[in-house]
Amino acid sequence: RGVEPMKEPNVTRLPRLLVSSLRLVRNAAPREFAVNAASQLVGAIGMAAQVLVARQILTQLVETSEPTTLRAMLPLIVALAAASTIVNAANSARIEQQRVLGELVARYAMQQVLDVATSVDLLAFESPAFHNRLQRAYTNAASRPLQMANGLLGILSALVTMAGISAALFVIEPLFLVFVGTAYIPVWIVTARASRITYRFAVEQTERDRQRAYLGQVLTRKEEAAEIRAFRSSGYLRARYDRLYDERLRELREMAARRIRLALTGGLLTSLLNAVTTGLIVWFVTSGRLQLAEAGAAVGAIMLLG
Repeated sequence: RGVEPMKEPNVTRLPRLLVSSLRLVRNAAPREFAVNAASQLVGAIGMAAQVLVARQILTQLVETSEPTTLRAMLPLIVALAAASTIVNAANSARIEQQRVLGELVARYAMQQVLDVATSVDLLAFESPAFHNRLQRAYTNAASRPLQMANGLLGILSALVTMAGISAALFVIEPLFLVFVGTAYIPVWIVTARASRITYRFAVEQTERDRQRAYLGQVLTRKEEAAEIRAFRSSGYLRARYDRLYDERLRELREMAARRIRLALTGGLLTSLLNAVTTGLIVWFVTSGRLQLAEAGAAVGAIMLLG
């Protein structure tokens, strides 16, 4: 069976990768996936309700000509407390279900790796490329699927939450939603580039990691201990092991420095655009185009989105 070379991810493959990830998570744990999705939806609706109820409370306190009593405000206070309770309960259910779902996805992914390893043609084991891919799949099967499931569910949770809060922000002032959406474009670009850097690093390190793992086994296993001492090769093997680790650490530091520069650039641009949005809210209030209560609710919604 032929072994295809690894393809570097790009933006055009992102939708297909997301669909594949969703399918993997759903196949591994259909019930937990459904509960998690429902919890995210309920939480997003609750957060939108919080923003709208808070706006109504501020309106009652600031803009009414007659004094407001606690009895008149009590229904809104109860509604705000109920919305907060729903959001907290939904988040708790999502987090706990996510733990179980991650373990189920890790098990499912390891089963796929073992199925391929036991069914592939014997000739494939003579290929270094196959060894690299198999080693990468086996090493990452225990942790990466868990990270992938958590990351994917985090993305879905963020999207659903943003949709709910954005709907509330749209009710207050649609123009604010446009500016807030624009402010997070740099973050999306920076995240995509940083992910490509991390992916490239992981692929390039596979062969070195495999060699280092082999050397570690040779230096620590009982079967090779006698030969290593007989040929006095421990110094040579240990030096080679350390050299491979030094190369990994050097390139890891370079990767970290590049990711930091990207994060700083994206964060600066987002902060500037958020400052413009805040200035726009202040201008709307001072010019009389927006009431103070609506401005407070808009600021709260923007903070929740951030």
